[in-house]
Amino acid sequence: MTSSTEHTPQAFHSSVAKLASDCYIVSLGGEIDLHVANELRRAFDTVAGMEAPWLVVDLSDATFIDSCLLALLAREHKRLGGESGGLVVVADDVRTLRPLEISGLDRVVHVTPTLVEAIMSLGVDLQADGR
Repeated sequence: MTSSTEHTPQAFHSSVAKLASDCYIVSLGGEIDLHVANELRRAFDTVAGMEAPWLVVDLSDATFIDSCLLALLAREHKRLGGESGGLVVVADDVRTLRPLEISGLDRVVHVTPTLVEAIMSLGVDLQADGR
């Protein structure tokens, strides 16, 4: 009897949450590839429309990322670049870390292993928003 391991793709899902008046979190999960490019772009465009200078992209639940997401992360880094804002990526799995390393994005974008570390690295004042 032979055993085969089947790969069952995890469905893409995304959410956008306001962390503070100047910071949003985009949480992405499942397989993030060209097939979900429009949904992915919409999530990032929603945040860009809010004009918040800080963005956290949480890839903790992502099982696969391709150049589509890497290009959007590079775009967001450029849009948010500067001393008054920036982009932090949460990635702790080789499936998400390796593409960031190969592309060189890990050298220009701050990458942390946990969402808590990402939030703490921003220095965002959560008390100012009454949270």
